[in-house]
Amino acid sequence: MNGSSGSYKAELQAKVQALEAFFVDGAGLAASFVALPPTEVFESPPEHFRMKAEFGIWNHDGGPSYAMSSGKSQIVVDRYPMGSRVMCDTLMPAVLEAIRAEELLRAHLFQVNFHTTLRGGSIVSLLYHTPYDRGSRRERNRIQAENRLAEAPTLEGDTKGPLTDDWEAAAVRLQAAIAIGDPAGASIVGRIHGMARVVGHDWVEEELEVVGVPKRLRYRQLGGFFCQPNAAVCQHMLAWARAVCLADAAEIGTVVEASREDDLLELYCGNGNFAVALAPCFRRVLATELVKALVDTAKLNAEYNDATNVAFARVSAEELAQAMQGTRVFERMKHISLEEYRLNTVLVDPPRAGLGPEVCALLAQFPRIVYISCNPETLRVDFEMLRETHGIQRMAAFDQFPYTDHVEMGVLLVRRAT
Repeated sequence: MNGSSGSYKAELQAKVQALEAFFVDGAGLAASFVALPPTEVFESPPEHFRMKAEFGIWNHDGGPSYAMSSGKSQIVVDRYPMGSRVMCDTLMPAVLEAIRAEELLRAHLFQVNFHTTLRGGSIVSLLYHTPYDRGSRRERNRIQAENRLAEAPTLEGDTKGPLTDDWEAAAVRLQAAIAIGDPAGASIVGRIHGMARVVGHDWVEEELEVVGVPKRLRYRQLGGFFCQPNAAVCQHMLAWARAVCLADAAEIGTVVEASREDDLLELYCGNGNFAVALAPCFRRVLATELVKALVDTAKLNAEYNDATNVAFARVSAEELAQAMQGTRVFERMKHISLEEYRLNTVLVDPPRAGLGPEVCALLAQFPRIVYISCNPETLRVDFEMLRETHGIQRMAAFDQFPYTDHVEMGVLLVRRAT
């Protein structure tokens, strides 16, 4: 951690000021005398805010240690106060003790990933290099050559590596050691060369409290897939998105007494994080995501939260644009009748690369755009393509990663009057 909790507010204020200046100057708003709305700033807890973290394993004379990269150097991590309380106090010491004691867990290990929750329950992922065995490799090459000559299928060889039955027994011992300090327990997942061995589950379940929502929202999160790493800030993001989706000037925490009479489109919906929280605000929600595992999880999360008005389609944003334009028909959308939707609001939370021209052209057709961005640079580029039709009505800064230069943004773009 580069700063201290005492310096947190000052560092955040400086980040927000830099963000505003970057956005105004880069988008040419100052030259056109267009003022930004006041930035709504959402703080993080100063400590124990990260639900997920990844550590390299550095082997030295004292045995393996956690490490993080800093340029070309490795920095040993003895304590990580940014990590969740259970990560710091229970998981990190228990796992380190186990890999120092157990050769079965330690051999070929190069990384440990932690995924924790506010609700309780965690995943510890142990990532391994494939063992390099010259003799076995020569034998596999000989057999593969013979198979090619005989036009027989190629032998894949043994890719199991360290993830043997004995490894699983050691992982069970680690799981039991973790349970002593954390009754909610942890699943242990070994990963190597695209394969996994799971002791427990490869998912966790989270519960989020969102102001204005009468009960906690329940989510399944898949190990190895994206989810918001700062759960406290994620709760702020959901509350802000609910407010701006309800009405341009709605206050944070507004209770939904009656849904809007139109519908929401969400692109890049992931596990349904936003779609589930926003479902009560709209008549219907159409959410799209390309990754099948995430679509399946999003459907489960909608079921958990009685979001019966949400439909999911496994298509990319570009494919949806083609479907809405009528230039292509997708079998994966056969359960969706686009003509039945009144889509006036679209929410996007794209990857760092942003939206691009094709998706921006689609968004320009909507009266209201809620854009959540993990990369202000690409948001600014996308806004350049949208500013002819839309203006910034509201703007928010979400401090997902305290003590870094990174800050996430949310903007509500509203179509200009013609």
